[in-house]
Amino acid sequence: MNSIESDESKKSAFASKYVPVSPEISKIFALTLSRQNSNGIFDDSFRFESIVLSYVKDGNAAELKNFLRTDSCVLYPGNFTESTPIQLQYQYVSSVALLSRAAMLGGLPENYAYALYDTYILIAPRLKSINEIWKYILMAAFDFTNRVKINNQKSINSYPVAKAISFISAHIFENISLQQVADNSNVTYQYMSQIFKKEVGISFNSYLNDKKMEIAAKLLITTKMSVHSISDALSYRSYSNFCEQFRRKFQMSASSYRVLYKNNIACAEAFERQQKIHQNKGEKC
Repeated sequence: MNSIESDESKKSAFASKYVPVSPEISKIFALTLSRQNSNGIFDDSFRFESIVLSYVKDGNAAELKNFLRTDSCVLYPGNFTESTPIQLQYQYVSSVALLSRAAMLGGLPENYAYALYDTYILIAPRLKSINEIWKYILMAAFDFTNRVKINNQKSINSYPVAKAISFISAHIFENISLQQVADNSNVTYQYMSQIFKKEVGISFNSYLNDKKMEIAAKLLITTKMSVHSISDALSYRSYSNFCEQFRRKFQMSASSYRVLYKNNIACAEAFERQQKIHQNKGEKC
């Protein structure tokens, strides 16, 4: 108990300390500001980001797509050209963070936004080129935007669709069909198919598969279940179909997703240990 209190008091003391800006940071800032002022990078980047984030917040995928067809989308990735691979990854992570915040401001639930953020951050270590970075920034932008749109549409769901979503959630581990969902809502198959896509924004099968994939990803990182067992638990008609759907959703195999997540956790833990070593050395001095 005393050790816990001691740790808490140390955290509190550290948080209350004023840490002055180091000369190194001041120098780097001055050089960076000078470089940005000389080529107008900041003006282009800020304008681009502001417009993209506004479309994400509004869930406006159509306008986002139209904007990305303009010359602005050529200027923005061009700002990465002088970056090292590590800097590219930092820029990617910060871009996805901005997208997630915009989505939350647009009404996307925090747990969804953070889960989606973590999903895209998982692949950061394997992105080495400007083209790869740009591809996944665009992918994340549309993903967040569409989810904001779907989430906002849910608030005006009719009773049959609201009941359908509840039924899907309750039976997500089963091999359910649109006919079962329609019967449970006391409407016809055709009516449920039309109204579900109209109100949710995607088809019943796409929605069901997205929800199953979210659970599959969670099981991969929180349990030791084999990929085959996860496929069976989610009642996919075949293991190959599950693998195909997972790769389509996350751009990698289920096994790679699990390994990548564990590697990222290991790297984070190693970094934290290293930070503690440096802190301890500083305390001894």
